[in-house]
Amino acid sequence: ISIETSFESFVRIFRRYLTRQQKKVTNLVALGLSNKEIAQRLKIKVGTVATHLSRVYAKTKIPSRAGLSLKSILLT
Repeated sequence: ISIETSFESFVRIFRRYLTRQQKKVTNLVALGLSNKEIAQRLKIKVGTVATHLSRVYAKTKIPSRAGLSLKSILLT
């Protein structure tokens, strides 16, 4: 029986279940960008960034931007 760590679970979810745009937003969060800065960089609305993040939080079960940033940084 394999016990998957929280980080291994994040990696699996990141690779398999996040959309390309959700991955981009997640990576930009890890760089410390605000939602407004992410929106400007990706040429999307701030509300769209917030929607992507809420879906990423739900899929990864990571409840905070800080936690998401930390795991994303470890992934690279």
